[in-house]
Amino acid sequence: AGLLLVSKHLKEAKGQELLRSLPLISAAVGPSFLVRLLRTPAGQHTNDSASSPRPIGPYASLGITVSATLALDPTLAPLFLPAMPHLVSHLQNWTKADSTSTLLDLLRLVPLLASLPEAPSVLLPRGLAAA
Repeated sequence: AGLLLVSKHLKEAKGQELLRSLPLISAAVGPSFLVRLLRTPAGQHTNDSASSPRPIGPYASLGITVSATLALDPTLAPLFLPAMPHLVSHLQNWTKADSTSTLLDLLRLVPLLASLPEAPSVLLPRGLAAA
């Protein structure tokens, strides 16, 4: 329930209020918890085809929303690099059953993380990042 309040605050806060609250929320929630949310099972199939992608689950969607906002703070963004494979997977498997706001959060978060100077060393196999 607390994370839902955090999500509501992040959507309503503006400007300096938002920026001041990001490190506090990150310290209270913890990036590792948000990364675990991103790995929660997907939702149920919305049609009869078991081969079609399953919608993003509600916990993963909440994790995406909070992570996308916390990553606006340049000191917090690198903390979410370990979640990149899960974020890319959610982006690749996004379906019409998922919310548009989740898609927008993914489209904002994935390029932001990929542009960080630390991204190649975290995302690429060892040795390839240095090349």
